[in-house]
Amino acid sequence: MLATSDPAGYVRGDGLNAVVYIGGDYYHIHELRLEGGYWQDTDLSDRTAAQSAAVSATPAAFVSWEGISYVAYTGYDGHVYVLSKINGNAWQVADLTPGATLQATSNPAGYRRSDGYGSIVFVRSDGHIYEAARRLPYGWGLYDLSNAASAGNGHPTPPASLATPAAHIRKDNYNSVVYTGVDNNIYELTYYPGGAWHWWLLASH
Repeated sequence: MLATSDPAGYVRGDGLNAVVYIGGDYYHIHELRLEGGYWQDTDLSDRTAAQSAAVSATPAAFVSWEGISYVAYTGYDGHVYVLSKINGNAWQVADLTPGATLQATSNPAGYRRSDGYGSIVFVRSDGHIYEAARRLPYGWGLYDLSNAASAGNGHPTPPASLATPAAHIRKDNYNSVVYTGVDNNIYELTYYPGGAWHWWLLASH
């Protein structure tokens, strides 16, 4: 299958090496997995009846602390979707922004937070950074991190973003979401478990 996006590689929760990408077959999500000594291609969109991806979308893949494999992407309808697989079970799909009036304007980035939550961050049409977060046995919750960081700082909302954010756990156990603002400066949103979100200007021109 010809690819229409960059690939994203990761090790699934069941230990298989996998690469996910968006194919030219109406922008379906595909997975290449190394199993039995061979790479095998699976159309995850067909398996789950998931919405097709946006034309410019690139998927993100990660594994939660519970060992759940996640593949997140922006759909053609502007919603953010996640495909998930618990070891031994079939792939499932969930709409992380159901009934949304604000469309996603970036690709998602996924990571597992230091407090045990699986997290998917992305930008919506108001320029804010949003997070869909989940920890078993609970479902997904959707949060406006830009507003949360503004409240934590006691300052105005951080500058808007039009670019795809990046997310990771820092060495000091802070959860960090970094992005390029519309002013071309680099900003960071941080959260320490049990605390509040804050935002910082990391680099300015």
